[in-house]
Amino acid sequence: MVAAILVCVVMSAAAQEQGGPTGKPIQRIMKSAKGDADAAAVRLLQIQSGIDRLKAKLAANPGDKVTRYALIQLLTIALDSPADAAKYLNDDCDESLRKYVPLAAKPPEELKEAQCLALAQWYEQFIDKGFMRTSKANAAGRAVRYYRQFLSLHEAKDTVGVGARLALKNLEARIKKLGLKLTAAYGPLQGSPPEHLLTAKLELNPKLPAISGWGSASTPLIYANTAATPTAVVKGAITVPARSVAFHPSPTHDIAVGWRNPSAGRVSVRAKVTDAHPSGGDGVEWSIVLRDAKSRRKVLAGGTVDKGGSQTIPPAADAAKLAAVTVVRGETISLVVGPRGSYACDSTSIELTITDVGGIGRTWNLARDVVSNMQAGNPHADSFGNKKVWYFYAPPHLAGMAKREEPYKKPLEESDRKAAQLWKIYQRLHKKHDKDGDGKLDDAERKAYSEEYLQQAKIMQWDKNGDGRLSDAERKEMEAKQAEENRRR
Repeated sequence: MVAAILVCVVMSAAAQEQGGPTGKPIQRIMKSAKGDADAAAVRLLQIQSGIDRLKAKLAANPGDKVTRYALIQLLTIALDSPADAAKYLNDDCDESLRKYVPLAAKPPEELKEAQCLALAQWYEQFIDKGFMRTSKANAAGRAVRYYRQFLSLHEAKDTVGVGARLALKNLEARIKKLGLKLTAAYGPLQGSPPEHLLTAKLELNPKLPAISGWGSASTPLIYANTAATPTAVVKGAITVPARSVAFHPSPTHDIAVGWRNPSAGRVSVRAKVTDAHPSGGDGVEWSIVLRDAKSRRKVLAGGTVDKGGSQTIPPAADAAKLAAVTVVRGETISLVVGPRGSYACDSTSIELTITDVGGIGRTWNLARDVVSNMQAGNPHADSFGNKKVWYFYAPPHLAGMAKREEPYKKPLEESDRKAAQLWKIYQRLHKKHDKDGDGKLDDAERKAYSEEYLQQAKIMQWDKNGDGRLSDAERKEMEAKQAEENRRR
């Protein structure tokens, strides 16, 4: 009965939209569009047309129960937008709608076990009713997602858990048999998570209990300031803002935080990169990187921050690129920071906010999600209860990374060789300039170390035969490149 009402309402609305009762019914439109690239767009337009008609009709007669019922069902199933449907609920509505639509409007991660299981079973019933294929697919996708969420929460090996696993297995078989194509939001996670995760918990200084993070005190590292006021990590040199996150790359590795999308859709990306050690160093490189479903690395935006400088992201030139980025479930967006030349004094304060612009409007804020319990895990959960969303990692440094499109998963033999050489240079020079042997460099020692390290790193970059020396041709090539970079700056 419900399905019949909905089909009639949508067909009537479609006919009126096309000029009256002689208009082509929506099922015929869908058949003619089957296999056509525009089928989804046609379908959505027809459904939206029906919804608009129902809204107008309900506004004229708020007491029309049939219209209200049909509108809520269309929004919930056909348009897969229970949050919008919930706005039209009232005491006259069916008890099941009043119970399940508000629950479906919430992120699955916010629901309890029993709610997930009940929603899965509620949505599953619509697969067998006379809805169009897209509506069946929406219902099937929701049911799959809620079964999976239930099973992720239900740890007991009891009959309820066994029953849910069997129900999910049978449901997936039905989906395959019916040929329903689920949207990315309900399918498995795509791609692979970031590699090179930081595994060591970091305590920079026992006298600074508000500072904790991941990595190595000798870099690379990421840490949070949990204090409600700015904290001087190094007095007179490095100050980290209140309730914030900071980075420091190493000579061989960039430092990054990745957000792995727990759902699917379009998101906007906003960030800020600020030099937290303005008294030294030569600035950093930054990039916003998408790791797609095939684990390819695509740079969405990138640039540099000068010594003592700050960059709000996106810059004007890249605003459109980061306003609505399509990200399927399991793909990762990362903020990556690397040394611009020398890695010395590259402490960097960061901000990162990702907002859902095509769904229910959730916002993921790095500081809000991780500062209070930075060491709870890597990967780290978000504030919506999704596990393994934030990743703290240190990929091998790729010089000029803002211009590169290569995947991190590309064979890195050459990069790894150079990284190993840089690390040896770092260890040798650090030991050489640490005159008192305390493992730390004072300002004078660090200045001498930085100058020599930078020179050695440049030589290594242009040393094609790996003998540690530059031929006349290699030196001329290096000097010409440096002159070109200086002109650009």
